[in-house]
Amino acid sequence: MLKSYKITNMSFDAENRSNNFPTIYSTRTYSGTSRCSFCNILGHNIRRCTDTRIIEFEQECRMSKSFCVWTVEPRNTFKEWLMEYYLIVNSEVVKAFAISRCSCRMFSNIDVIIDSITNYIYEEEEEVLDNDSLQEVYNLLASLQNPNYTNIENSAKKFNITRNVEQLEEQQCEEKCECAICYEESIPKKHSITLNCKHQFCKDCFKGCLKSTPVYKDLPSCALCRADITTITVCSESIKSELDEFIIL
Repeated sequence: MLKSYKITNMSFDAENRSNNFPTIYSTRTYSGTSRCSFCNILGHNIRRCTDTRIIEFEQECRMSKSFCVWTVEPRNTFKEWLMEYYLIVNSEVVKAFAISRCSCRMFSNIDVIIDSITNYIYEEEEEVLDNDSLQEVYNLLASLQNPNYTNIENSAKKFNITRNVEQLEEQQCEEKCECAICYEESIPKKHSITLNCKHQFCKDCFKGCLKSTPVYKDLPSCALCRADITTITVCSESIKSELDEFIIL
């Protein structure tokens, strides 16, 4: 005759666990009900989780995508935003979203997570904006009295960066330096730009950084350390003038 037993106050410590019971590895209870590893609620697992934090994160992703469309490389800009969100804001919700919506695994590395979420957000056909739509966006920005935007004919964003001019002697002007972006080693010092974080770039690479800065950022970031660029030092008035289209006078 079969007997039924009720398990009460059972310890799963290694030293107390009976050999009659197997080790428990899953998140399922004895009633057969799953417990979500993200929200910790019974009745579902993480792949079916509808926690509001996951839903709100997807909304943030789609909003960020709409801003990134104005940059030179929208997908890469979106990835940079996503990486900052993971590292600074909330890594757990990013992981939960990747698992529940993008078929990632619990132990997927960060590169897989970033790529999977990007592919998920960009799976829809890219929107193509006509001139009328572009004009509406710039009119909206102008209505907010944002000094960084003017009109569609003069749409380059300008940043509030302090420019200092370092006076060099003739011999110093011809000294060579290396750009931390293009790795060119024979750049005359008079064509270099030094940031407040002390990293140094050639003028062309620096202008490329300014052009590719996402529109939602108030200040550009250093390509190496990601610090906000608030001050730059140039070695000639001509280089200073070349940056007028990007920097508020």
